[in-house]
Amino acid sequence: LTFRFTATNKSEYVPQAVEVPSADGSFHTYRLKAVMLFRGDFAFGHYWALIRMDGPTPRWVVFNDGDVSDLPVDGVPEYLMQHKKKMAFYSHGLPSQQPEQS
Repeated sequence: LTFRFTATNKSEYVPQAVEVPSADGSFHTYRLKAVMLFRGDFAFGHYWALIRMDGPTPRWVVFNDGDVSDLPVDGVPEYLMQHKKKMAFYSHGLPSQQPEQS
């Protein structure tokens, strides 16, 4: 599944969630899970990742070689706007559970 986004304003440059229509007319919500970032050009450069860690208190973590640091949730949009070359990864959430047969 591939999305192409057109930013309507700076805060929406990488949407935190997207809704995608399915063949039956319903919509599926995908939440931003991770972003790969790149600095450089075609000859050389550096990649690093920003990943949402789920749990009782969801948080974002920057993985940049040996440097691993937390990023405040409210700082994510600004952080992403500062870095123009990126690829976003979205997750559909937990698979639905099938009811147990008795």
